[in-house]
Amino acid sequence: MHKLLTFILISTILLTATSCSDDNDVTRNINPPTGTESVGKYYPLAVGNWWRYELTVNGEKNTYTSRILRKELVNGVDRFVFRLRDNDRDSLHFHYDGGNLIDLRKGIFLKDSLTVADKWIEEIVHDDNYSSTYTYTVTDFFDTFKVEKKIYYNVVLVKSETRSLINDRLTEYYYLSYFAEGIGAIYEEAPESNAAAALKDFRVN
Repeated sequence: MHKLLTFILISTILLTATSCSDDNDVTRNINPPTGTESVGKYYPLAVGNWWRYELTVNGEKNTYTSRILRKELVNGVDRFVFRLRDNDRDSLHFHYDGGNLIDLRKGIFLKDSLTVADKWIEEIVHDDNYSSTYTYTVTDFFDTFKVEKKIYYNVVLVKSETRSLINDRLTEYYYLSYFAEGIGAIYEEAPESNAAAALKDFRVN
């Protein structure tokens, strides 16, 4: 569940934005004011963007909102500060560089230009007794993909596999993430944990 919530990373101050409607087709604003446009094809980054999800774990449902709060200039690079859920601290910092979405650990989470079988790996040593390897693989593309009653367009599926070694004990699990072009993460599921998160509402610039 840690990486399920982490991958769905992510409000209020946008003059021209759009939110998910109740219609079957999901549309978005394609002409935001100059200087306020999001960057990132499959995960739009702009201050004020937010995504609201319904998380279901073993039949129990909870709703949370992830937000991009602000930018911070670090060593001459703009970094976006994310709040993963309503009550979480400002826990992630990302920047956009040459078509790649990169976090402070330098691990690439998502690229603008993707093909099936693209793969990237993130290795993290938490301490002497705890290390993790995250492997992300693009497994499919969909012209349309339906989440509940809403239809999304140009969707990429990324499989995320985690191997964690804690006190010499190996734990492995995976989850699936669906990203819609111009919108972001629309659906995630962790089959082995009987957990899923579905996008319910959003606003992107």
